[in-house]
Amino acid sequence: MEEYGDKIYLSLKSGKLKVKLSPHSFTCPYCPNKKKPSFQYKDLLQHASGVGNSNSDKRTAKEKASHLALAKYLQQDLADDSQAEPSSKRRKTGDPIQDCDQDEKLVCPWKGTHLLNS
Repeated sequence: MEEYGDKIYLSLKSGKLKVKLSPHSFTCPYCPNKKKPSFQYKDLLQHASGVGNSNSDKRTAKEKASHLALAKYLQQDLADDSQAEPSSKRRKTGDPIQDCDQDEKLVCPWKGTHLLNS
């Protein structure tokens, strides 16, 4: 089982199996008949980890091993060079205290509604 996973990982690493379709689009080479043929990086990683760690009897040992190898490949080989999130969705790196409106007033509506109903 572990040897099979290592073989799969090496074939992914060598480029024999295609995972990256574009800078923001990935595919699972082990689920070709999926309704959703392409994933974002984080979604494919979640898919691969979920199938690989599944306790379901539906999944064969080969299927689990290949998905675990895919998860390993995504984390070790594609994580750095593949920033799958568009830059608009990335977090701001600035100081959060400076980025917020200092004059903004926050109100807890559940405290105000109690007084209105009494």
